Formats: sequence, C-alpha cells, structure tokens
Amino acid sequence: ENSWAFVRQSATWANANTDLIEAIVTPIKNSGALNYKGTYTRTVTTAKGITFTARLTVGTAADAVTAQAFSGNKYFDNKFEMWRASDNAKALELFFDSLTDLSGDGILLIYNLNVLDPYTYSDSMVVESYSFKNVSSRVQVYSWSSAYSGGKSGASYVNTDRGRVILDTMENDTVLCFKAVVRFDGTNNFCTGAAGNEYYALSYSQFFASPNYATARMSLQDGAIDNSTSTATNNLCNGTGNLGNLKFGLFDGNGFVSDGNEAAAIPANYLAGTRVNSLHAELGTVGPDGSWDDTTKATIDALNVQFKSTAAP
Repeated sequence: ENSWAFVRQSATWANANTDLIEAIVTPIKNSGALNYKGTYTRTVTTAKGITFTARLTVGTAADAVTAQAFSGNKYFDNKFEMWRASDNAKALELFFDSLTDLSGDGILLIYNLNVLDPYTYSDSMVVESYSFKNVSSRVQVYSWSSAYSGGKSGASYVNTDRGRVILDTMENDTVLCFKAVVRFDGTNNFCTGAAGNEYYALSYSQFFASPNYATARMSLQDGAIDNSTSTATNNLCNGTGNLGNLKFGLFDGNGFVSDGNEAAAIPANYLAGTRVNSLHAELGTVGPDGSWDDTTKATIDALNVQFKSTAAP
C-alpha cells in the first residue's frame, strides 16, 4: 500500500492547488475590480499571520509570458502578484484573461510554497500550474523544479527536484485521467544499486462520482522512465530489491483497495486496465497533445520554473 502513496498525495496536492486558485480568484471576482482597467495594491494577512503585499493589474496585455507547459508566448489581460511583506520575497504570480472561461489563454499560476506557507513547507519549491480548455476537456498541468524534501508535512515524495503532473477531465467531466513523472535527485536510492536520478511514473483513471473508483499503474526506474504496460515484468526497479510486482492498483474514495491485479481481474465498476495502459504508455514520450503533454526524460530534466519578475511595488 505504501508504494502507492503518491496516488493519495497527488489527489491531495491537486485539490490543494485548486483550493489555492479559488482562494485567490474568488475575492478578485467579488471585488468588481476586473471591471476597471488599472493597478490596485493592498496589504493582506493570511490565517497563519503572514502579511503579504498584493497587486492586481487589470487590462494590460503588454507582457509576453512564457511557461513550462506551453510553447511560445501568451499575452494575458490581467495579472495578480503577491510578495511577503517582511522581505519582499515573491510568493505568487497569477496570469489570466478570464477567471471563469478557460477557452482562451487559460490561467497560469506560479508560486513558491515556502514563501506562501513556511510553517508547512521548508523548501523553496517553485510550482507552475497551468489550467486551460483542450477541445472538450479541462486540463491542469503542474510542473515544478527546485529541491523538495517533503517539507514539514512528511510527504512521501521526499527529495524530488523535478516533476510534471497532468490532469485531464474526460467524458463530460465524469472521468479524471492522471499522468505524472517525478524525478528523485539520486539520494533516495529506491532501486538497489541506483547510481543517479530515479524516475517515478504514475497513471490512473478515476470516476468523479462517489465512491470514486480508480485504476492505477506505476513504475520506478533508475536513470530512465519506464512506460511498460506488461504485467509480466516488474516495473519497479526491474524487479530488484524488495519491491514486488504491483501490476494494477485499485482505489476508492476511502483510499487503497488492492494491488497485484491483472487486467482481467479488475471489477467491472472500475475503469478498464487497457485504458490506464494507454495513459501509461504516453509517459516518457512527447505525448499526443503538444508541449504540455511532454513527459520525456529530457523535458523533465530541463524543467526550470521561475517567476516572471520579482521586483516588489
């Protein structure tokens, strides 16, 4: 069960990202400030007593914005930024045209976990979250760089320094398709005799409706991304060490149900193993849908998430 911890952690993290965006955008929407072009600056204090300088810029699309999740430049109409008041450390940048419609340029959020919440996160992990509409589905892409030891929350993905998580809603928002590649910095040595970076790959499909049945696959490899879909081979460190062949894992709203399942043994009320295999086979490749879907080793290794500017007001 512990081998699948990132299934739970990823869901928790994705929900936390969504909550963070909502916590930012709801006051902006309610303020009515988006109806008036200009720049607005104020001081805000969080529930944990941290004071920030916040600045909202409305109606200026002059800045060419780049990101890890898309190629070329985008020109967003609006921008929201936060700095920690005590030392002017940049905490957050939010770029958007609309807070309710993702069909245009989408919403780009960049934030530093430690600056936002040093009581929970001890590392300066910088995260990029890009939300947009892809044809008929909604997509969220999370990319990060900088060392992350799990912070003070004791997260299971200790010492990851690069990663990309892709969430895609399908079938009229009834199914979540999840893909992730996470790079560990070589100090964990999950694989016996591991000499360098290790790459954790995870894919799962989950029903949004309760009890949230999910079918998952994972792999772990030293120096490479393993996207094999065969259950005959152990995808965890080529079968070395004490890690067994987990095959397909099953989950519901309460968490872990079972693993070691062959595709034919997956209950009918879960999403089919063939569907998850299709997702897993895309990991470590450029993907079918453009730069945001790219999880090649070269792309993961080169991730470099940074703020677009740091100067405080």
